[in-house]
Amino acid sequence: MASSILGAKMDIHTGGEDLKFPHHDNELAQAEAYYHHDGCRQWVNYFLHAGHLEIEGLKMSKSLKNFISIKYVTGP
Repeated sequence: MASSILGAKMDIHTGGEDLKFPHHDNELAQAEAYYHHDGCRQWVNYFLHAGHLEIEGLKMSKSLKNFISIKYVTGP
């Protein structure tokens, strides 16, 4: 999806730390294979992986229903 907007090469690609392996490794291999005919040898220069917010030792997520909304934090 990112390549449809940014093209065959991008400087920085981001995602959660849980996407380091295998998701980003697979994404990188697929994109470089796809764009190889355009001379792409390196699809992304840098991956930036962010950590997760934790609540009581668990990753905050809607599926666990342990999230806090911005509206709740900032008040009415």
